Amino acid sequence: QQQHKRCCSGIDRYPTIRNTHNHQPPTIKLKLKSGSMTMAAKVALLVLAGTTQGVSALFPKNESSKFQIEVPTALHKTNPDVGGYLHRLSDFGHWPRPESGSMTHQVFYVEDSLCQFPLQNWTADAVYPQPHRHHDAGDGNGNETKPPTQIDAPYFLMTQRGDCSYVTKTRHAQMMGAAALIIADTVCMCGDEDCINQTNPDHCETYQPHLSDDGSGNDVSIPAVLLRLHDAIPIVEELKTKDLPVMATLSWQRPQLDAWVEYAMWSGGPLDRHTLAILKDFEEVANALDPKIRFQYHYVIQDGIRLGCTFQGDDEAESRCGSMCTNKGRYCHKAEHGVEGKHILVEIVRRSCIWRHAGGYSKDDFGASQWLEYIIYFDEHCATSNDTFVDKGCIKDAFHAANIKNAEEIDICVNDDSGGLTDDNENSMLNSELASMKNNGIIMTPTIKVQDEILRWPQPTAESMFKTTCSMYSEEAIPAVCTSCIHSPDALRCAQDVGRHTHNRHHHTEGGGKKKKKCRHCKATVGVNGARKQQL
Repeated sequence: QQQHKRCCSGIDRYPTIRNTHNHQPPTIKLKLKSGSMTMAAKVALLVLAGTTQGVSALFPKNESSKFQIEVPTALHKTNPDVGGYLHRLSDFGHWPRPESGSMTHQVFYVEDSLCQFPLQNWTADAVYPQPHRHHDAGDGNGNETKPPTQIDAPYFLMTQRGDCSYVTKTRHAQMMGAAALIIADTVCMCGDEDCINQTNPDHCETYQPHLSDDGSGNDVSIPAVLLRLHDAIPIVEELKTKDLPVMATLSWQRPQLDAWVEYAMWSGGPLDRHTLAILKDFEEVANALDPKIRFQYHYVIQDGIRLGCTFQGDDEAESRCGSMCTNKGRYCHKAEHGVEGKHILVEIVRRSCIWRHAGGYSKDDFGASQWLEYIIYFDEHCATSNDTFVDKGCIKDAFHAANIKNAEEIDICVNDDSGGLTDDNENSMLNSELASMKNNGIIMTPTIKVQDEILRWPQPTAESMFKTTCSMYSEEAIPAVCTSCIHSPDALRCAQDVGRHTHNRHHHTEGGGKKKKKCRHCKATVGVNGARKQQL
């Protein structure tokens, strides 16, 4: 096995296997007589199969990971949609893995939150199963003591959710020698009738949390899996109550999608020009991929209630957060480039309303999106100072440049339908942004997710978005631009050229190819059949 070093603990995740002859990996030969295989041998073969082979053919191609109990077979799930147990896989850290693979190991359950290191309950009576309990000779006074439990790596460690972040739990499991952490949820989801009927809980959650980064997860190099409460109960019972071994497999792959790939991008706001630059670079790529993509754009804002920014009077000076907030301090944003936070929030709500009423990428293709046309014009002409940022004339010009004709409907959305921005009311648009941050564990901008896979630094670029997208289509559904450009020395430029040609073909040949139309992508009017009078 390849030796994996931990960042901070100095402990090997796997024992080193040394070969004194030319450093080649050792081979293992097994000779078994018919009918003579013991349970231990069967487990050993399963472990070898799990650590050396690729992903099973039973792995649903639209899923990125699969978790399955192999022993006992009574806990094996045959769910054709997910190939095993419904679960969440961690999206923090940098655990080394190939494009597809799996690992199969024994599971140990520990009655410890894993929130402190060294663990408080890492003793023989707190780890299950306990196949080799042992006690030392005592403390010399006739009192027998129980020493720490020794578990030979590699193994999966299992604990319960709660008391600290998922990153902290996983880091401590890694320091104990675990190959992965399995976390048992402690709360039912409100729509999960099986869980509610089985546990009769006092409360439930509307969604299962993501195992997201808390801002410190870069040193974590093992994965974590969150299991639903009612799925975890029989596993814990097998380990703890019956004190019997459990073996599990964690598999992963790039999903192979037949329909479309979903994107989500989180920006710091209207003045976050770095995220906008990525978006503009990707626009023409998206034209080439359309209609095989779905896109959502979000903004990172602050919860004013949590920050203690709320106030009751009419003077925002009464708030400890000054002019950062709207809705009497409920929602806040830091000031940027001389623009007050409350004005940035108004613009965020306006853009959300444009997305809803004038067409975002979920309703129209990238190149024709009025939403994108608006924000590019606004960035170039209005986002230059606090005065131009709030200037109604500049905003009107941006509407005109984007060919948005339902400006009154959008104004009603901003000032009334969303809940408004002046009174002590909830704003549905800003609530939605806070929820998207919480549900996805967003801690920085830009954050880009492609089919729930985070593009990590230093990779969140238009080119990495394109390459990740192409890797997620099935062979039958892969767009032509992927096969044409993915191996090009300049894959982004190649895809942009294809997207530019696609945009011109679709939007400049109206009326039998006779209608002329102004195009932001072109330096001049585009004429008959999309022919360009000047260079793009």
